Amino acid sequence: MNFVISEKGSREINEDSFAVFEGETRKVYIVADGCGGHAAGEIASKLATEILMNQLLNCDESAEAVCNAVNLCNLHIIEKQKDCAGMRTTVVGLYKLNDKFFAFNVGDSRLYQVRDGSVIFQTEDHSVPYILYKAGIIERNEINTHEDRNKLLEALGNKEKVKINVYELDVNRDDVFVIATDGFWEHFYEEDFGDCVRGHEEAWLSEKEKIICVTNNPEQDNYTVVTVGGIYE
Repeated sequence: MNFVISEKGSREINEDSFAVFEGETRKVYIVADGCGGHAAGEIASKLATEILMNQLLNCDESAEAVCNAVNLCNLHIIEKQKDCAGMRTTVVGLYKLNDKFFAFNVGDSRLYQVRDGSVIFQTEDHSVPYILYKAGIIERNEINTHEDRNKLLEALGNKEKVKINVYELDVNRDDVFVIATDGFWEHFYEEDFGDCVRGHEEAWLSEKEKIICVTNNPEQDNYTVVTVGGIYE
């Protein structure tokens, strides 16, 4: 079962997009955060979710196949830049086929795998502050508020050979997945996932959205989050 929130925050339009498919043996969850100014980001994120969903619905159960699907999506977006110059987008998602699970991302939209209220896995951002964290220059919690947190090192549409992270996951039946753009996750830290447990995904998500609304940041970015629980069902 999945729950979704996608809001424009304080921006004029919502440049985030998401796509969900839940079949008997195949499940796909994708979130994208567009950028490029005006309507370009909105177009890029929508293209990414549509094109990548189509690729993953015809993909086998290997990390290489998932990587190829994301790469083809990137090339499609580059081709479309002839009509909408400068559009780019992050992408992050979860792909299940039979008993194989893969997380993937380009950019700084994230997937968290939560088990018994603890984050046991998180995708790695392609961003300036994440590189600083990996180098030991800043602490992990400093990423959320770093002055360069919006500076991406990778995005779909940025170049033909984009760096794509693909991870094969070990999944338990009660694991919960949180797939989100930075407009959502920048408000929260690992300790905020303590009550993100199977059967309470909707309540957890509702509580976290209330926190964003109460904060009432005049610069609040678009925020999109998909929670997934009971993925074996």
